Amino acid sequence: MESYSSEAARRDWRRILNKVDHGEQVGITRYGEPVAVVAPVGASVYLLERIGGTDYDEAAGFVVVAESAEDARQQAAEQAGDEGGATWLAPSRSTCEVVNLSPGIVLRDFRAG
Repeated sequence: MESYSSEAARRDWRRILNKVDHGEQVGITRYGEPVAVVAPVGASVYLLERIGGTDYDEAAGFVVVAESAEDARQQAAEQAGDEGGATWLAPSRSTCEVVNLSPGIVLRDFRAG
């Protein structure tokens, strides 16, 4: 996925829309941090989570932009850790749900201490 800074996105918005129209995902960053993904029409955001526990060097979940749940599972499988890709392909070992986005916080990663 190609990424543009928010400043470059303002300048190159036609190029970004052209890429999206041709089925590509485009990331937008601000100060080096991801702030948005512009996805093709028909793509959805999927939340994949493991069923059961996780151990060291294993992925516990993914948030994926894909055109189908099968595609989301395949993308997660390709990025699996020691749990192996089969974990993300098997509905008995992981969940895969469409996330309906609305204005608000998407992720809060808080570490108390």
